[in-house]
Amino acid sequence: NGSFKADIAESIMQPMLSFLNRTDSYFFVDAYPYFAWSSNPVNISLNYVLFGVSTTEILDGQLQYSNMLDAQLDAVVAAMADLGFPQVKLAVSETGWPTKGAADEPGANVANAAKYNRRLVSRFSASPPVGTPRRPGAFIPVFV
Repeated sequence: NGSFKADIAESIMQPMLSFLNRTDSYFFVDAYPYFAWSSNPVNISLNYVLFGVSTTEILDGQLQYSNMLDAQLDAVVAAMADLGFPQVKLAVSETGWPTKGAADEPGANVANAAKYNRRLVSRFSASPPVGTPRRPGAFIPVFV
């Protein structure tokens, strides 16, 4: 599930999504699974955010998520659907993983950045497209 902030949902997001729908354009999002994980590494598996083989899948109703990026993207799709625009195309304008961080930034290193980017490219360049649980088989452009 996902929603836009109440103070912008109808006044800003709804007109913008209407425009994107009319023009068959993409809604671009910046998605960083790293920040979700680094704020809660005890309860979120590093493997889950790095597209690793996961024995634990996160359930959202009937939808199963094996990685954080799919969950983040589908939260946006759910928010768009709540405003009446379930069909607006989605693209990732920015994503990645930090190669270095401060002492209090766990997991920010070259090895994890390489894993994230390699697995991201593999997943989103698959043919046919994999999509997400809410949009299986959908092509989602991703920019790193």
